[in-house]
Amino acid sequence: MKTLHEIKWGEFFLSDIFSINATSSGLDRTKLSGTPGIIPYVTRSDRNNGCDTFVDFQGSSIKIDEGNVVTIGLDTQTVFYQHMVPLNIPFHL
Repeated sequence: MKTLHEIKWGEFFLSDIFSINATSSGLDRTKLSGTPGIIPYVTRSDRNNGCDTFVDFQGSSIKIDEGNVVTIGLDTQTVFYQHMVPLNIPFHL
């Protein structure tokens, strides 16, 4: 394995490495159903990997981001990695 001094470093644009997109859900906390669940509700928080709470299925009109993403808090400028969300879990409708 190479050491950090042996690696050739260079400049790059993040858009050359990552797809940069806004969240597809855009669900405000005040509009949540209030039913606890197992879907992570990720916010701009600088704590708990950005996860504010866990919610239940919010209806078919609300999209769920699948995960495997890097999130950046708009106000806090904190960066977290979000794991994959298991979308095959049984939801209560």
